[in-house]
Amino acid sequence: MRPTKVRIGAIDFDVIWEDQAWSRAASSCAQFDGEKFTIRVWQEGPERALACRFVHEVIHGLCWQHLVSKEPHTEEEVCNLASYELADFWRSNPEAFDWWIGAMKDA
Repeated sequence: MRPTKVRIGAIDFDVIWEDQAWSRAASSCAQFDGEKFTIRVWQEGPERALACRFVHEVIHGLCWQHLVSKEPHTEEEVCNLASYELADFWRSNPEAFDWWIGAMKDA
């Protein structure tokens, strides 16, 4: 089952699975919004594509939480952020992880 709520750090985000009209209006297939605490994902396409869109937005959330865009970072710092924070995200959201694993398996 696709996640409808996830936690990034200490903040809960609603995950909204959007239709094609939203995608066209937003000119995007996915969107992270740190002010509205939402992750929006266009729900059409193969489940694997949705899983990739979803985790892409989660990584935006991890970067937003740690203000990555606000100062220069080394490759090692970015890799540490991505690995440790993504691991913590999956630990905090086991249902989302289960969905993502299932979506990424070969059909």
